[in-house]
Amino acid sequence: MALGMRPDLTGRGNGTAFLESGLAFAIKQYQPRHIELAVATFNERTIRLYTKSGFEPIERFQQETNGGSFEFVKMRLHTGVMK
Repeated sequence: MALGMRPDLTGRGNGTAFLESGLAFAIKQYQPRHIELAVATFNERTIRLYTKSGFEPIERFQQETNGGSFEFVKMRLHTGVMK
């Protein structure tokens, strides 16, 4: 599953609600024990949002993308779902 906000809608304080809606859908629909995501480390604003929403960094790695190599951080959220 991927989430992305239109660039012209960013920076207006809607990130938390947007992310929480996506997480609520994923948890209800798929009932995962945890959710993992990866974000480029230069994307500090998004990392702050994910951290604020309970994600924790678990790994850093280099990824070839968009014509270059960038550092990413993998983050994990424990959902509390028990299977």
